[in-house]
Amino acid sequence: SKNDPELGKYWASLGDMFVNDAFGTAHRAHASNVGVAEAMKADGKQVAAGFLMEKEIKFLGEAVDEPKHPFVAILGGAKVSDKIGVIDHLLNKADKVIIGGGMTYTFYAAKGMSIGNSLVEADKIDVAKE
Repeated sequence: SKNDPELGKYWASLGDMFVNDAFGTAHRAHASNVGVAEAMKADGKQVAAGFLMEKEIKFLGEAVDEPKHPFVAILGGAKVSDKIGVIDHLLNKADKVIIGGGMTYTFYAAKGMSIGNSLVEADKIDVAKE
């Protein structure tokens, strides 16, 4: 998960081409994603998104660019800092934006609610208040 370059190089040495078809993990900077792709590119090997990834990108692009209403966006994740740009963009397009996952607690804290020992990005509370 720390994108060890040596591990990425090793895995890249085992193949001739890298096709990432895992949309749900494509954003993670792990050796199995970024490390392999970077090492293969450096070796002049082909790197591509797969058909499922292409389908997801197309579907999401259409849904966000030309949404059918009612349009409800549901976002999850641990950190507001990772998603604030997406949230901000969707506020102008979606009829409702539902926040889930660990980042919910930063929004709860922004509302003055008790969150106990739950994850909170204290430096993003003002952003969450907005």
